[in-house]
Amino acid sequence: MPPIPESLVSNAIPMKWPTSKFEGESPGIEVVIAQELLIWLDNENPTDYVSDYDNIIVDLMRTWDEEIPSLNFFKYDLAPVPNKDYSNRLKYFDEPMGIYSSTEWFQDVSLNALAIAQFSGDYVNRGTSNEYILLDFSTIIINQAFDDLAWDINKSGYQIGYFDLPSIILHELGHFLGLIHETSGQNAVMRATIDTSTKYRNLYPADQNAISYIYGPDFLTLTAERSGPIVSAIAQPKDIDDTESDEENTRVKGFIELLKDGTCNHYVDGKLVYSH
Repeated sequence: MPPIPESLVSNAIPMKWPTSKFEGESPGIEVVIAQELLIWLDNENPTDYVSDYDNIIVDLMRTWDEEIPSLNFFKYDLAPVPNKDYSNRLKYFDEPMGIYSSTEWFQDVSLNALAIAQFSGDYVNRGTSNEYILLDFSTIIINQAFDDLAWDINKSGYQIGYFDLPSIILHELGHFLGLIHETSGQNAVMRATIDTSTKYRNLYPADQNAISYIYGPDFLTLTAERSGPIVSAIAQPKDIDDTESDEENTRVKGFIELLKDGTCNHYVDGKLVYSH
């Protein structure tokens, strides 16, 4: 058996979708993409944006999908939709799952965030060493107010001094599927840091190992080998109203914030629970 992914033995709580979501007659998650994001990416020739950028994003989605042939993570008929550009990111929970952009960004998210992956779901085995979140919603929001994002339509390189947007989207798609960060120092799309020299177009062994574990038969055994149930390591969390409790207190909302300085913050139920 390959080594347990470092992400599963860190203090960040594991997350996954129900495997049944990716099996059966119509498997996969339907994802929309904001029209304004596509036009922004192709601002010199907006009339062709769908055929160009839609195909590249599909390629990035397939990069994850191809790792487990028995499961289909995504549907590939991407639907361009008007971008909502809400000033309150919580409103995206009421929209179809997808990839959006924000030109104003959000008061409760760092201005230096490149993107966030926002999620909701239910705790399973809460309060035990093998607790995890069973996802039922995920969406990606790109910080369009951040000026230093470069998009390479040929997928052949990156512009020096700019962040590579395909790399960011590939990373955020990993969060969309439930992956947390690879913190062992191995090369990985899901490393906790992305800088201006980063260019990801394919997964690394650490990524392949992680996605295979969380959607494999040994998942519950592996989560039990974490250091314990999630705890808040931050004394003064931001005041973020993400709490959505039911009678059994199993509902959870949160987001993962990727900052340009390499810091990554995990928020769960309105609290900063993990920063690295």
